[in-house]
Order: sequence, then structure tokens, then C-alpha cells
Amino acid sequence: MSKSRGKTAIVGVGEIPNGRYPDRGAISFALDSARMAILDAGIDKDEIDFVISTTSVLSFQFSNELATCRIVEELGLKNVTANCQVFSGGSGSSNALRIASALIETGRARNILFVHCEKLGTGVTSQGGIDLFSTAGISAEWEVPFGQHYSTVAALATTRYKYETATTDEQLSAVCVSNRKWAELNPNAYFRKPLTIDEVMASKMLSTPLRAKHSNMLFDGGAAFAITSGERARDLMEKPAYVLGEGGIVTTSPTAKSRI
Repeated sequence: MSKSRGKTAIVGVGEIPNGRYPDRGAISFALDSARMAILDAGIDKDEIDFVISTTSVLSFQFSNELATCRIVEELGLKNVTANCQVFSGGSGSSNALRIASALIETGRARNILFVHCEKLGTGVTSQGGIDLFSTAGISAEWEVPFGQHYSTVAALATTRYKYETATTDEQLSAVCVSNRKWAELNPNAYFRKPLTIDEVMASKMLSTPLRAKHSNMLFDGGAAFAITSGERARDLMEKPAYVLGEGGIVTTSPTAKSRI
């Protein structure tokens, strides 16, 4: 058991319902979700002394606003000593939680606010958004000229996984059905209608073996959480959400070693 297990706790969360908001900027999602998290935590906003955010993929203006501490300014956080960005794609929130826990455990911060907002739903409809997701993680020298794109990379990895584990397409589809069950319980989720394995299997094939309903959907939205020490958390609420563990995996190109 890790010695740090349970030494930090999430004490407040805020979330904007997933959707498409062409008339709203990402900064509005950040501010609204941050206010919700602070209010949910039951702490004074001036107790926040560290702000962590993750860069927006398709809102470059918002990313610049994060770097220049606009969240701190707009919320009037008077005692923030540091503001930083953590960007690692889909694992940004997990890595931010890891960093926040370390800062609190070492005494470098007491109460941290984390914010993650995106404009993927409306931004991906632009040519710039399409180009970005078509070439993300793809070598311009080796793969782009032959039509390789983001979805086919995921399909290749899935095909290998199926080969090594004997997983069937129906079993892959069952994961989507399970995720939808959780979405049905979340009022902020976009898709809340029950889903069946047959429906997943009947959806359009995109990159074999991945179909449309195997793929993630892109929306606008935002979320935030406030994290503090386990000791402080016990003073704030009866049942804090202690950080008991987290995990992730780093994936690399199978040909990366041959290029070094």
C-alpha cells in the first residue's frame, strides 16, 4: 500500500453539461465549472493557492488565457501563488490529479483548483479541427503520405489487441454498452438512452474493426475539481473522496525505436 494513499482528497467538483455551444467561449465553461467546484467544496475562494489547467486542443485563445492567469483574475483569487498548465491529451486530468496530490503532500500547496474545458464539438467542424484530428500522432514523413490517420492508428492497435487476447467484436461493443449505463446516471451526459450490443455492431464501419458507436464523440464542455489534504477534507465534509490510487499507460509508436 502506498504511503501517500488517502493523504489527499477531492472536496468539490463542477461540470458543464456536454453539448455544442457555438456562441460560448471556453473561458465561460472554465469560470462556471470552477465556481461550482469551489462552492461544492465549501471553502472560501481565497483559500485556493494553486491553479492547474489543461490546454484546450481547439481553442488557442483560451490556452493563452490560461497561461496569462485569466482564471485567477476573473475569479478574484487573491492568494494564488502559482498557475500552470498540464497537457497530455486524454490523460490530462489524471496527470493533473497526480501532480496536485504531490504538491499537497509535500506542502507546496494547500488547496488546488483544477480546470479542464474544451470546444471540441463546435471546433472540430472547422477545417483546422478536421486536419488536427486527421494527423494527430501521425508521422508527416512516414505515414501521412500513405493515408494513415488518427482513426486507423486506433484500429491497428485494436486489431492487435484482439489477436493477442482473442477478444471478439461483440465483447468490444459490450464496453460501449457498459459506458452508456453509467451515462444514463449522469444528468450532464449527452447520450443517456440505453444502448445494446446489436446497435453498436450495426453502426457504420469506420476503420476495421472500429465502428461509429465504438468511437468517442466530440462535444463542448468543462469540468473542475478542488483538492486538498485528507486532514483538511475531514473538516469540510463527512465523506471526502480520498485519492486512493490512479493509473495510466504510455503508448508509443511500434516503429519509434527503429527511428532512434
